[in-house]
This record gives sequence, structure tokens and C-alpha cells, in this order.
Amino acid sequence: MKSQPPVPPAPPEGPAWIRDTIALAREEAQRFGMTAVGFMRRPGGFSADWLAGRQRALNPLAFVASALAISSGVGMLLRGGDSAGVLTSISAALVPYLYYAAVGILCHPLLRAAGSTRRLSASIAVALFAGGGPGLVAALSFYLLVAVRIALFPDFHESLLAGIPAWAMGPFFVLAYGPFVYYLTALALALAGLHAVGRARAAAAVLFSLVLIGFALGAAHATTRLAVGAPHLVVTLRGHLPIPDIWF
Repeated sequence: MKSQPPVPPAPPEGPAWIRDTIALAREEAQRFGMTAVGFMRRPGGFSADWLAGRQRALNPLAFVASALAISSGVGMLLRGGDSAGVLTSISAALVPYLYYAAVGILCHPLLRAAGSTRRLSASIAVALFAGGGPGLVAALSFYLLVAVRIALFPDFHESLLAGIPAWAMGPFFVLAYGPFVYYLTALALALAGLHAVGRARAAAAVLFSLVLIGFALGAAHATTRLAVGAPHLVVTLRGHLPIPDIWF
């Protein structure tokens, strides 16, 4: 029977757990920053290298969780605190994951039809990288824009553009859609690099996914208050005319 190696004695003052926690948090923050910058600099190359094992990156779920913690903290600061209940808070934490994953899931069959052999899990991972990187930029920009919108025009109910005067429609449209278009562009480039397909096909898959989810969210918002917790496209019907908008 082999003897166990002796356990090193703890220092007289006890384990330095605070120092270890700070060191671990610093390491995770560095890995998050490296992953975010790497993805945003070259979404297509990052995704292809990640698939081949040439790209060091944070786990996709851990990456999105870190991004969500940042955006949630900033959002609570801008709102002056959060009075939501436990179930609402849990939903707010889970729904962005589901939204980003749903985009990747709906894009996947179209990209497979274009000749890709990549697995569904890879498409979901890239969608999460896009959500935690460019999606975080869009979320933070949207939080700031919502704060300005409420300060200028207090009647705000999820839709950023509805109910504002005509003179403010143009600037708010550009400031709202600009970061969102950046997120979509990065996602399309990342999927093109991952699946080794043309950028036009990847962009078409992203557009199809967003419109399909947008109609579903439009129907959901018509019957219940659904907080997605991330900038997202919502398509509602006025008569037979589809009206796109960005909600949060």
C-alpha cells in the first residue's frame, strides 16, 4: 500500500483565498479579453482557427457568461438597481443564451445545405462568440442609448423607435442599428470562416434566421412581456405590412 504524500502545512494566517480569488478573476478577465479581441479583429479567421485547435479561446459558454455579467452590471447601474423577482432574474440570465444559440441553430441547416460538414455544436459556439463579443458591444451601446431615450422621451416600452418625434428618428435609427449591424456582420463572417462557405451564403443564413426569430418574437411580444436581455430584431405585422424594429 502506497503512502500518501504529506500535505503541506497551511500558513499560520490560513489559506490566502482572497488573493487566490483575485488572481483567478484576473486570469479569467485576461482570457475573456483575448477571446473578445481575437474574435472581433478577424471573426472568420478566428472561427476557422478555433475549429482546427489553433486558436486559444475561452469556452463559449464561459465567454458569454462573462459578457452577460458585464452587460448586466452596466444595465443595473444605468437603471439605478434592479427590482425584478427571482424568476425574472433567472429568465433574464438564460434568455440571451437561448437567443444567440437559436441564431446559430437556424443558420446551421442552410450552411449544411451549402456544402458544409461542420457540426451543429460548432455553429452554436460561433454564435455564442459573436454574442459575447460584438453582441456585448451592441448591448452596452443599446443600454446607453436607452438611457438617453428615457431621459429625452420617458414613454419607453421595449421598442426604441416607437413613440419618438420624427426629428429624432434618424439619429436614433443610426445609433441603434449601427452596433446591431456590426454584430450581424461579425456573425456572418464568423460562420463563413467556420463552414468554409461564401460570405453571401453565410449572410443569407443569418438574415433568414433573424427574420424567422423576429416574427416569432413579434408574436410573443404581442401576447406577453418577454425580456430577451440582448438587442434583437422583432418583426410585427401592421395589416399585411411587416415592420422591423430592434428591441432589448
